[in-house]
Amino acid sequence: MRKQILLTLGFASILAIFLSANIWLDQILVKPFANQTQLDELIGNPSIQNQQFEEITKQQRTLVHVKQSLCLCNAYSNTHIQTLNVLADQSLIQVIDVSLDALTQLQQSVQWQTLLALVPSTPATVLINSQGKIEYIGPYSSGLTCNSGNSFIEGFLSQPEGDLPIANWINTGCYCNTDS
Repeated sequence: MRKQILLTLGFASILAIFLSANIWLDQILVKPFANQTQLDELIGNPSIQNQQFEEITKQQRTLVHVKQSLCLCNAYSNTHIQTLNVLADQSLIQVIDVSLDALTQLQQSVQWQTLLALVPSTPATVLINSQGKIEYIGPYSSGLTCNSGNSFIEGFLSQPEGDLPIANWINTGCYCNTDS
């Protein structure tokens, strides 16, 4: 009987620690994808609807993954990104990885800088059609784990390309602000 009580108390302690850690992670890592100031700047930005990014796409539908190397949230999105890359490959969509803290010479061009200025947090993704117009810009998903179970982008990859941009900035999840 005493052994059973000790086991129950031990299990309850482990459960309490796990729940506390989960609440702490949720408070520390789960943030808005864009804060109100960023939203005010981004919403209605003519680059979303009018800018052509042909230099980036080279007339091919393109999925751009945007990261920052020191963002802890990358660990949660890596598996989801691998899934997206398989879907993109099946749909003949080119994939480009961009690290904001290690831009290549090409990624320092005006078109790249204009595009990356539209990304308030990472990890993020941008889908651009073959004419160079944004189809989707925003996070991969919402919530702490940024997984394919609540994906925003997967549906776009399996559909024919569009030309009406979807800017998905109003979400909370594991994101690192690009201003930091």
